[in-house]
Amino acid sequence: MMDENLTVRVTLPGGSPDDFQVFWRGVPVGRIMKTTGYPVRDAQWTWVISLPGGKCGTGDSPADCEAGLRRAWKRILAGLTEADFQKASGYVQG
Repeated sequence: MMDENLTVRVTLPGGSPDDFQVFWRGVPVGRIMKTTGYPVRDAQWTWVISLPGGKCGTGDSPADCEAGLRRAWKRILAGLTEADFQKASGYVQG
């Protein structure tokens, strides 16, 4: 089974503290970000896995979204191929 470790960091150095990129083995696989324009009663954070079979969801905090993303990641990781990761990293062999 592949390593399930994910790294979460602010999208851009010095960027918004409300926008995080998620990496697996150095490949960008998702984001966690604060949403805008929703009523306060709704979840204010969103997460997304941006690979084939990816999922998305909402949460009340970055930690809540990270937990949801990690649960979804464990479910979809086994179905991903090396080609999926190459495409996500911007490297596709012709």
